[in-house]
Amino acid sequence: MNVRRSAAALAALGVLAAAAPATAADSSPSASPKVTVPAGLYGRTDPTYDGVWRQSLALLAQRTVGYRPAASAVDWLTGQQCADGGFAAFRADTAKPCGGKTGAQPDTNSTAAAVQALQALGGHDTEIRKALVWLSSQQNKDGGWGYTPGSPSDTNSTGVVAGAFAGAGQDPAKLHLGSKNPYDLLAKWSLPCDGDAAGALPYQPDKKGKLTGNPDATAAAVLGALGKTLAAGAGKAPEQGYVCAGSGKPLTPAQVANNASAYLAGAMAGDPYLKSALPGAKDQPDYGNTADAVVALAADGWTRQAKKPYAWLEKNAAKWAEQSGPAAYAELVFAAHAMGDDPRHFGGTDLVRALNATGPAPKAGSAAHSEAKAAEDDSHTGVWWIVGVGLVAGVGIGFLLSGRKKKAGRDHRPPCRRPAGRRARRGGRRGPGACRRVPLLVVLGAGRGPVDVRHPGPGDRAPRRRQCAGLPVRGERGLRGREPAARCGGLRHHLRGHPGPSGPQARRAGPRLRHPGGRAVR
Repeated sequence: MNVRRSAAALAALGVLAAAAPATAADSSPSASPKVTVPAGLYGRTDPTYDGVWRQSLALLAQRTVGYRPAASAVDWLTGQQCADGGFAAFRADTAKPCGGKTGAQPDTNSTAAAVQALQALGGHDTEIRKALVWLSSQQNKDGGWGYTPGSPSDTNSTGVVAGAFAGAGQDPAKLHLGSKNPYDLLAKWSLPCDGDAAGALPYQPDKKGKLTGNPDATAAAVLGALGKTLAAGAGKAPEQGYVCAGSGKPLTPAQVANNASAYLAGAMAGDPYLKSALPGAKDQPDYGNTADAVVALAADGWTRQAKKPYAWLEKNAAKWAEQSGPAAYAELVFAAHAMGDDPRHFGGTDLVRALNATGPAPKAGSAAHSEAKAAEDDSHTGVWWIVGVGLVAGVGIGFLLSGRKKKAGRDHRPPCRRPAGRRARRGGRRGPGACRRVPLLVVLGAGRGPVDVRHPGPGDRAPRRRQCAGLPVRGERGLRGREPAARCGGLRHHLRGHPGPSGPQARRAGPRLRHPGGRAVR
């Protein structure tokens, strides 16, 4: 759930022997990085094991508080994506392909974090789609995900990946190989309410299949079961109350989250923080896990139970974040956001300013919001802008042509319409001279051919609506919905992914666009 992923990466690579997955959370990174920290990356420590993770959390935290991250920071993140869509922890040489014996190895956690950040930024549909396809291909048969391709499922990875899909508008319940989805795995691993660590989830079962509750994994499970991202806001109070409630039936995702929250609340009922211990060391406060638990509790509606741990973080976590870097600041920003607090006033520390100081300066205020909205709608704007300019030019030409016609006298005949259906074969119902020809206004767009614009006559009806390869297309009467898909090719090139108005709005939308083949769309 945070920079602890660097420890998980090491564990996956065999560097850490049997260390618990969510340890090394707060160990200070090396002051002398093994590689040069590239421009655009947040943090000054060696990014080998957490570059993409900390960058993603930093950008997501900035967007959460209304900032627009610097272009160089976003470009660095998108530049880390592998050709197959995944993200590795860090690629020192992006010209070198991922995978193989010498290339960077993509992992599910870095990829899911990058998806969440890019989704919040907007305007990165291509990168997000590629990443989600890669994540889909890494799902295990039990419905979950492991840290690296082919590794056994673990709760942390399953939770953060489920949150990435949900944040991108996909239902995690529909993600499955065979008959299992991620919710099935989380429900299976949720410990019963009548035993030890009631409601908790393990990182993974041990070699004998035993489940041992893990606080960090439990916090990840809450967000995964709720279908929420790392930057989740406060949720509603649970329907079953603030208790661990079991039943004879398989747990629903909401029940998994609620039982996990009950475990987290109980674990911090005495000391208001979670503890961690490296092998051979004494228990010590785990700031990152505590921040994750606060976010999880608030997201599940357990805000009251999260107040005491949050107050402890306000009092004690600033120094830890300063030593740990941007991902730690981001975690505390997420905690403040989930609790409805201002991260600029976090126990006397301005978390936002401190985070921004670790990398390229972002933009703030209304300008950032406007740019974010523009980026989010970018894919819905480019083609329509071109078409709009063409329409304006066409209208201007139309006025000139209309002015010339006025000098010769007004023509009151109705505009000619292309005959359809059987009338097209019989020559139409109007005789010669019964209608007036409307000047052709050519719009030179970005497509494979021009689009002409004709103004409808007073007798026009609203044509039936038909789908053309996913685009709302308005055809003429008599076509009866049997147009071959090939007729839509030129129009799709212009308007792909940009549905037009429908219903009463369509009838008021003004001129209709027609492809040279006769098909019309508003």
